[in-house]
Amino acid sequence: MLLILLEEIENHRWIVFTAYIAITYVVSLRGPQGLLLDLSGLRKHWNLHRAYIIIPLLRKIKGEHNDLAYLILRVSITKSGIKVRDILNRLIEDKDRYGLRTGPAMSDSKGQPFTLNEMNDMLQEALILTFEEDCSLFPPNISSSELIHQHYQVFRSLRRNLIQEP
Repeated sequence: MLLILLEEIENHRWIVFTAYIAITYVVSLRGPQGLLLDLSGLRKHWNLHRAYIIIPLLRKIKGEHNDLAYLILRVSITKSGIKVRDILNRLIEDKDRYGLRTGPAMSDSKGQPFTLNEMNDMLQEALILTFEEDCSLFPPNISSSELIHQHYQVFRSLRRNLIQEP
């Protein structure tokens, strides 16, 4: 029973990470901005029948006293085939399983927000597993997992080339 619970929590972690990567990439956000996805705003503006999706980011602006929502419209499926709507729908459904309806969408199964360092660790973990399976998917200058740690981080926009020549 404990093993199943731990597996579900780990699965939730990767569902959140996938949503983080998708919105950060598709909206061209910098790493910390991807953590601002608002779960209640996402639910409020969710509509499976529109040709677009609304990505609500919640943040406090310097000098303001209230949190402000920024609503960003994007296609539900990108030209390259990223199914953003499906990824976010899966996130909403998984949050429902844990009874989470408000707060940061980039949170664990208890609603505690993930940090940028945790997202960075997940990115590097996924890339290292991919590298170990098929290193030919990486540029020639990436020859070890240590170089993945050096060259790939969520702190920079995922739309940029994250490889820097040594």
